[in-house]
Amino acid sequence: MGSAARKHYSKMARTAELERRCIVAGNDSERRQLDRLVRRGHVVRPHARIYARRSYWETLKPDAQALHKIRALALLHPNWTFSHASAALIHGLDVPYRELAVLHVSAGRGSWTRSTAAIRRHETTDAGFEVVGGVRVTTLERTVFDCLRTLGFGRALAVADSYLRVRGCSKGALARTVIGFGDEGCRGVERALACVAHADARAESGGESIARATMIELGYLMPELQAKVADPLEAGRFWRVDYLWKLPDGRRVAGELDGREKYVSPEMTGGRAALDVLADERLRESRISASGIQVMRFSWRDLADARRFSSIMDAYGIPRASMPDCGAHRPALVSAGESEIVAVMQYARRAA
Repeated sequence: MGSAARKHYSKMARTAELERRCIVAGNDSERRQLDRLVRRGHVVRPHARIYARRSYWETLKPDAQALHKIRALALLHPNWTFSHASAALIHGLDVPYRELAVLHVSAGRGSWTRSTAAIRRHETTDAGFEVVGGVRVTTLERTVFDCLRTLGFGRALAVADSYLRVRGCSKGALARTVIGFGDEGCRGVERALACVAHADARAESGGESIARATMIELGYLMPELQAKVADPLEAGRFWRVDYLWKLPDGRRVAGELDGREKYVSPEMTGGRAALDVLADERLRESRISASGIQVMRFSWRDLADARRFSSIMDAYGIPRASMPDCGAHRPALVSAGESEIVAVMQYARRAA
């Protein structure tokens, strides 16, 4: 590569990284040059005609990588409307990493050809769109509806929880939004409403939402989320726990989802060393235990194995819900707010 070409490539890379997107090959000459760098191992090609410096790309988490790809493809294809999990990511909602490998685009009939391994095309008459950060996406409400009706329960719940948290609205308002799409003839309203019934804005991360979904599917009593626990040694100091159960026998059990990010992610550590974070975590747990609360820790590996996770919950005496024969979604519907139940029942009567 000559000096002029190196300077041109470096400028393209700097511009793309400042704009938090992949490098876009604007013509065949740039594409061939970048493909040569891919073969040499200096550059990666996440999708046709978009590239990134390998050293930069490998520092990005999966959600950031997906955002880089979407922003670059939006430059290449300004008429594309990103939808489903891809739009949810652009809107700032919690999207599980497993949903990011494939990008989603909504398009009318005949607008472009077919789905590929990397991009799934959804045919729609008029989903509506808006532009967020320079990317054309389905509206926030349509995006959430599409996710709730197509994703698995745990992943859909992560989206629903984060929507309530971001918008500051009630489950009733979200239920009415979902029902509105049913009135427009969209499918999947019942599935989306079942997810809305369990949504809770107090969940602080997609991981917490997915863990709670596992508890619901296994029929366990629902805990209080993000509960505050008073420090027994320092007056006025409180600790928060992911989940807190107050059991009939008087015991209290705190549930904590373990993950590597709290020890290695700069966003979680605040720039502190991992050993300092671990020491703080041990102090926190010791104070929670001193207040008389049992601390139950579980990991993603535990959640992935229903039998293993059930054995952990049972070992700490977490009871099953009181309506075991009602199906996975009934207990939360009974305990949901009155407006949510009214909205769901009104829809059910119309559908009948």
